[in-house]
Amino acid sequence: MHSAIYTHYDGRVQEGVWKYGKFQFGTYTFPNSDKYVGEMRNGMYNGQGTFFDADGSVKEGVWKKGKFEYARKDPKVEKRRAAFELSFTKLKAEFEAERNE
Repeated sequence: MHSAIYTHYDGRVQEGVWKYGKFQFGTYTFPNSDKYVGEMRNGMYNGQGTFFDADGSVKEGVWKKGKFEYARKDPKVEKRRAAFELSFTKLKAEFEAERNE
């Protein structure tokens, strides 16, 4: 597993944890400002996650194969999310520092 920031040619940005070349957990931001923060599997929202729509609506809970299942917070996942967000902040700062050198 490794942390990375990947910017797609169409403006989508993935910041998070990758395993075997697949995005596992993190933040997925779309050009229209929609954002998903959470777990993914096979390129789809899967597990605990939050979708922030550009219009201001929020869906938070459990996702399965890209579809919202039900609202619920898993304390274990929330703890992991906080740890990952801290590591993303550090990774982003290092990336910006290298880019500005």
